[in-house]
Amino acid sequence: MFLKDIKTGTQVQLSRKGADPQIKPYMTRVEVVEDNNTILIHAPLEKGARVKLVERNLYKLCFISEGAQINFEGKLMEAVKIDGFHMLRFSIDAPGEKIQRRNAFRFACTLPFTFNVIADDGRQSPRIEGVIRDLSSGGIKIVTKANIPDNVLLRIDLNLDEEYIMAFGQIRMKKHVPDNIKYPYTYGISFELLPEADEERIVRYVYNEQRKLLKRPQKSLYKSNKK
Repeated sequence: MFLKDIKTGTQVQLSRKGADPQIKPYMTRVEVVEDNNTILIHAPLEKGARVKLVERNLYKLCFISEGAQINFEGKLMEAVKIDGFHMLRFSIDAPGEKIQRRNAFRFACTLPFTFNVIADDGRQSPRIEGVIRDLSSGGIKIVTKANIPDNVLLRIDLNLDEEYIMAFGQIRMKKHVPDNIKYPYTYGISFELLPEADEERIVRYVYNEQRKLLKRPQKSLYKSNKK
């Protein structure tokens, strides 16, 4: 079990087990690890309202620390209100999975960027605009007006909090939605031969942006009475 590595204030991505992977997970944080298989987290919020989850259902809990992501499956035992705060108590019975941070989670975002298509002879297309919908050190999902040919190399220009990264990528997924007039094409792109220093810059950006989603203080608000 990796529950001993989970601290108060640790960020959590919470999603229903078996849910559509395109559905954005809820973001919240840990209040306290009560014992070896029970953890209390803050109820997530969406548009300022508390999200009501179904008790006894299984959920995926991804705990995000500075060094790694730790994944568990947990059963929602009950929703409780303690000192005015809405909490969720999860029972975790299976061992967790620890993933190094650079290979862990994607960050859902709306980040404008530009890219060029590189032909086989090395010539580059004019700069094309798009929007990054999620980002990790392994790649990006984007939307754009451009119908990009298969089996081409992309030059990608990223500006992450005033840090510029030039990356190269290849298309791994393509989806055409004609009804979407603004951005009819969606692509999944994997980075190719990205330097380790640039991986770390992306990891740092993703981690910092995730932290910004949690605006409550990190100090523990509730102390478990369990020994």
